[in-house]
Amino acid sequence: MNTEPHLITCPVCGHLARNPANQTVICPRCRCVVWRSSLVPYRLLLPLTLTALITLVAACFSPVMSINAYGMHNAVSLWQTVSDIAGKSGMPGLAIGVACLLIALPLIQLLLLVRILLPGRERIPGPQFITAMTILRWIRPWCMTDVALLGFAVSAVKLSDQFTVSAGPGGWALAVTVLICLVLTHQDPRRYWQRFPLSEPGAQNG
Repeated sequence: MNTEPHLITCPVCGHLARNPANQTVICPRCRCVVWRSSLVPYRLLLPLTLTALITLVAACFSPVMSINAYGMHNAVSLWQTVSDIAGKSGMPGLAIGVACLLIALPLIQLLLLVRILLPGRERIPGPQFITAMTILRWIRPWCMTDVALLGFAVSAVKLSDQFTVSAGPGGWALAVTVLICLVLTHQDPRRYWQRFPLSEPGAQNG
């Protein structure tokens, strides 16, 4: 039986609108963005997520920023930044918060995306898909790798007047992570639901 194109509901005013393929839909009543298009094909989301996962790990243990001053050399990674806050600054609570916002939560977000996208090649919904989507929606606003990159950039500009500051391998890896995470965050979560339709009870028997 032929059906009408999928309808989507505006989250603000409840207006029903058609969902055209790969086009941004704006509610004609309240001008709210109902559906956000993406220039990234769905098949590229998993490779991008795996790339971001690798670069995030590299940024954690590789020098993000290197400082040369009077013959002395010092390099800082994300993990070393957390360690210095806990050890040298004597603020373990702040170190735990920084580790969660800059490392743990972005890592969990990428792992959840891998778990969601990995079965998509066969278009079969993976186990605990609803739980993964719920956790992903909750932690997404708390992932702040972009704030870390901005912080290192501001520090580099301020220190460059007195010292020689250069970006390390971890800095470039962090920049790649931030760019990919911006692309992944821009995706409408309903793309995942459309790719992994949940079967209704008794549908296979009908």
